[in-house]
Amino acid sequence: MSTTTNTIVTLRLRGDGVDKVEEIQEELKDKDVDQLDDYINKKFDDLNQGFINYSNTTREYVRSLAPKRSDYLSEEDFKKAKEEYQNFIAWVTGVIQKLSEWLKDLFEKILSFFKSLWNWIKAQVRTWLKSILYI
Repeated sequence: MSTTTNTIVTLRLRGDGVDKVEEIQEELKDKDVDQLDDYINKKFDDLNQGFINYSNTTREYVRSLAPKRSDYLSEEDFKKAKEEYQNFIAWVTGVIQKLSEWLKDLFEKILSFFKSLWNWIKAQVRTWLKSILYI
């Protein structure tokens, strides 16, 4: 990661992340690789569950808007409500498809960032080790 990228990452983290990162680094410092694996699996499980919860809440809201025949006095009114709901579902589906594309792109960028971050950290450690070994 370039110095500019490092600066940008640091600036983005400053407001709400650096203290948390330092806290997590302290928490993780005595863990072995298996414990680190368990830790990161739990974090991703929590993230996945959060997405599922938001998705389920949204799905149930959309489904709750479906017209019920018993709520309409005439077949004509029910048919009109059903058509409106069908249009709504078409729009919701379009939004879901676009959201899926955005999330895919977002996670590809996050993965790329993590790869760059990992390479930057390894380079910093190598530089640090070289400076210690050549003193």
